[in-house]
Amino acid sequence: MEILLLPMLVFVFVVTVIILYNRLSNYKNKADKSWQTYQAQLKKQQKFQDTTPLSIDPELETARLNYNKYATGYNRIIQKFPTSFMAAMAGYKEREIIEL
Repeated sequence: MEILLLPMLVFVFVVTVIILYNRLSNYKNKADKSWQTYQAQLKKQQKFQDTTPLSIDPELETARLNYNKYATGYNRIIQKFPTSFMAAMAGYKEREIIEL
């Protein structure tokens, strides 16, 4: 019985690492896509800023909120144990939150 315990623990550890890494990668990808969307909306708003009164475009605000949601989730994941070790080894850095 004791002989089977170590392989089972190793298996559980490996599966946990894979699940956590997938979760970390998923948040990173969503934050990256949201950042790209935000940047595109920001450029679009800057083109029309000269001809319209200064206001925040609803699409830009939505893109900012989406980015902040995924960046916050990503930041939480890379700060928690044990994903903090995986994030450090993969070179993942904390994301800035966009404030107005």
